[in-house]
Amino acid sequence: MVVLLLMGFFIQLLGLQVLPSNKLYHQLVQLLFWLPALLYCIFNPSILRGWLGSLPGALLAFTAWSLLSLLWAGEQAGEAKDIIYVLLAVNAVLVFAVFYGESAWTALAHTTLWGGFLAWYGIVDFYLVEEHAINVRILGPGAVDHTILGSHLMGALGVGLFYLRPRLPTGARTWLWGLALLGYVAYLLLSKSKGALLALMVCLAFTFVVLYGRRALSLLLVMAGLVVVYVLVFPEYALRGGFSYRPEAWAAAGRIFLNNPIIGVGLNSEYAVKIESLAKPLTHAHNFYLNMLIQLGLVGALLWAGVQLAVLKVAIRNWSSVEGKALLGVMLFAFVALMTDGKDAWVKPNETWFTAWWPVFMAMMLSLRGANIQSGSLSIKEEERVG
Repeated sequence: MVVLLLMGFFIQLLGLQVLPSNKLYHQLVQLLFWLPALLYCIFNPSILRGWLGSLPGALLAFTAWSLLSLLWAGEQAGEAKDIIYVLLAVNAVLVFAVFYGESAWTALAHTTLWGGFLAWYGIVDFYLVEEHAINVRILGPGAVDHTILGSHLMGALGVGLFYLRPRLPTGARTWLWGLALLGYVAYLLLSKSKGALLALMVCLAFTFVVLYGRRALSLLLVMAGLVVVYVLVFPEYALRGGFSYRPEAWAAAGRIFLNNPIIGVGLNSEYAVKIESLAKPLTHAHNFYLNMLIQLGLVGALLWAGVQLAVLKVAIRNWSSVEGKALLGVMLFAFVALMTDGKDAWVKPNETWFTAWWPVFMAMMLSLRGANIQSGSLSIKEEERVG
């Protein structure tokens, strides 16, 4: 059980980068992570007390509304199994966090470190082995099959690594840590995803201001200078595609939302975003939050906001810790990145999970920090249980 959970945790985080297909990734995550955790809950039901608290409650409320919206989604409604996938993943993270305790965060730190070297592997494989031109947007490695969402995955892992440095062995906190971080940054630059780069800059700017106050101004000036240099040296990349029709798409999506603003059109319902300058309509709003408003309405969006506020509450409560800072950093990166792309929250495990769901998973881990298993019973800190 111990080995399976650890292997499953690593596969959940790194499997997309090392496995050849999404299908194999889903199968291994289910077999090595979700199923062992589910079996553990069956034989140790007291661990289900970890589902008590404001964060699980907010998540279950959002889940209930999403399921309810299938009633008016009509024939276009997708299957509800994607919702079950997310809940199984949350449960697996819960069991993993309780089972491993503080070591769960050490495992997460090591995973983000290895992810940085997998980013380097992806760069070498794409440009040197497959011999793509440097002006081609990177894709991969492994089952990562979407450039922008792949940059979201790499960005989230990179932000986690930045903060979790103290969780690494002493010998890995300098050159290895720096090299892995450079791998993530290089991947984001080569993805030419302006949304992910913007999210990274906002995240780092916020971090520097909070941690260093006025001293952060010099660091922010350096960052701004690097951005200017990048635009001047590589204008064809930095300004490539302008805003990629985002403002027009968001305006059109806003009009669709106003047609059914309270309850939305239903989970997984299809809609067309029509833009005059494009021959074919877009299949989604290219904005995670607008898509949620269209499908789940204001009710669903408010319930999602409740989930995010619960995550934020955990991060603020634990701000003095490395893990609290990591959670807030990943959450901020995800919030900005999803404003420029991302579709559904309820999807099978893919790159979207690293911005839509990993902040929630990390918050679950952190809220269970005081949990321990003794003789089959679970003890959780009172303040976390009552929220």
